[in-house]
Amino acid sequence: MDWTLICNLCIEIMESASTTFGVSYGFINVFLFIIMQPLAIFSMFVAYILQRMKKNIMALVFCIIDLSIVAFILVCLIIAVGNMKVAV
Repeated sequence: MDWTLICNLCIEIMESASTTFGVSYGFINVFLFIIMQPLAIFSMFVAYILQRMKKNIMALVFCIIDLSIVAFILVCLIIAVGNMKVAV
């Protein structure tokens, strides 16, 4: 598998996202990997702990929060990919 190709594609998507949303590549990088990813992991961990403690309603709330975070990231990436310039 060509990991360089996958890495370059991800970089192109993030550059397209930065152009689409009018922010820097660095901001997109920090937003995704320093803020959103740890937030998603933490909310999944809290949901797991709450479910183990039989607090199912609160676990459901944290699962919904986590799904919202993931959905937000996916929508932003879909918008960015839609605005990518394809080399012909």
